[in-house]
Amino acid sequence: MLLRRLYRAALPLGVRRLLAEARLRRLVRRGRLAHLHEHYPHYDVSAAQIEEDVEEALINGMGYARDVAALLGRATSPWPNLAGLSVLEIGPGLTIGSLLVCAAAGAETAALDAFPVRWRREYHASFYPRFVEAAQRRWPELNWSLAARLARAEGGDADAVVRVIAADLACASSMQEAVAERGFDAIVSNAALEHVSDMSQAARQLARLTRLGGVGVHLVDFRQHCDPDRPLEFLAMPDERFDRLFARRQGREGNRVRASELAGMFAQAGFDVRRVDVLDRADPHYVERLRPKMQPRFAHLDIADLLTLSARFKLKRSGNGGPGEAAAGAGAAQGGRSG
Repeated sequence: MLLRRLYRAALPLGVRRLLAEARLRRLVRRGRLAHLHEHYPHYDVSAAQIEEDVEEALINGMGYARDVAALLGRATSPWPNLAGLSVLEIGPGLTIGSLLVCAAAGAETAALDAFPVRWRREYHASFYPRFVEAAQRRWPELNWSLAARLARAEGGDADAVVRVIAADLACASSMQEAVAERGFDAIVSNAALEHVSDMSQAARQLARLTRLGGVGVHLVDFRQHCDPDRPLEFLAMPDERFDRLFARRQGREGNRVRASELAGMFAQAGFDVRRVDVLDRADPHYVERLRPKMQPRFAHLDIADLLTLSARFKLKRSGNGGPGEAAAGAGAAQGGRSG
């Protein structure tokens, strides 16, 4: 054991990191670290990154709050009114900062993640106090008591102040066991649904958890995440190769579902797709060069669909779904406006 440690210590840092990542993947596959996503051991704990994460959480959270209030016909100015509403965030990631903004606006909150992140002193002990300081300075009229409790809870996980549900949105049995009740007023997510392995199943679970008349706000990133300069290369991969890559990297690449397909899944599940705002588009010349290499099911899509790199979906739970709603949803994706 000592010789092995000395040998590894002599290796270049990059090689040591690759070995550590390979070992982590083996442990996850064997179920030894089923709660841990391979991304989380390597996140940046620098002060500059924490400042950036605080700002992103505040912006995303206020966006959630305003969108939910507007979709439910509530006041959005000067502050969104979420009093008495229940809000569930899918895949909050490293922190529940965005959800804490909804709580400050009056909502009862919960989070659902297949890999809930546990407290890490070097990151969270800096993030949450900094988050509360920035939030109180920016929006002093809101109630930040829940966020302040988490900031004071040394070594406290997010479930010290909100309900955290560990479940895979794409697994019906996992979801039934973890979340038996229905009736959230709003379900929100930011760059989470593209990492789900079965988006049709996920859309049905979202519909099950949303009360009739309830709403959804989901920002989805349609890029292949490993290469921002070539964001659609995975559309050319044979399905079998892509499935292996997706499983090995625990969904980090993105699931290849396109915007029109996702809108159709939402509609079939029972949502009225109220609006699809396209936020980012690919270079048309890049898409046209890549298109002949794409798998047929992607190559035949409308060019507007292929150009869409990210979009925000605004939904309302309307009923049981059906072919008519699915067609309407697909049309909404094609007609989405830039945000």
